[in-house]
Amino acid sequence: MNFRGINNEDKFFAIPCSGRRHSFVECLWNRAGGQYFDLQQFTANVKHGITTREEVRAWLGAPSSMGVAVDSKGIQTKKWTYYYGSGSVSDMKQAHLKYLELQFSQDGRLVAYNWSK
Repeated sequence: MNFRGINNEDKFFAIPCSGRRHSFVECLWNRAGGQYFDLQQFTANVKHGITTREEVRAWLGAPSSMGVAVDSKGIQTKKWTYYYGSGSVSDMKQAHLKYLELQFSQDGRLVAYNWSK
């Protein structure tokens, strides 16, 4: 197994690649990334203002990232993001990406979401 690396602010990241020569981008995209999640299960079960963070975690697992969103009125919500990508840069027609962003109120109820795939 070969490793290609990138040095970013004194942090070295090694990416495993197959035996043939790859560019850094191909090393990143010639496999799956993120955590697989079932978007159909989510959309079939979600109820705006009722679904809780605990229910979402039970359906989809831990989010890929968490943060805070602030709307134009200054109201803060907790933001969870899920993503999953697979495919190869050399064949983008076969590449797939799913993205789901959720926003929860302070009491842990789902108030907004958007997705793409």
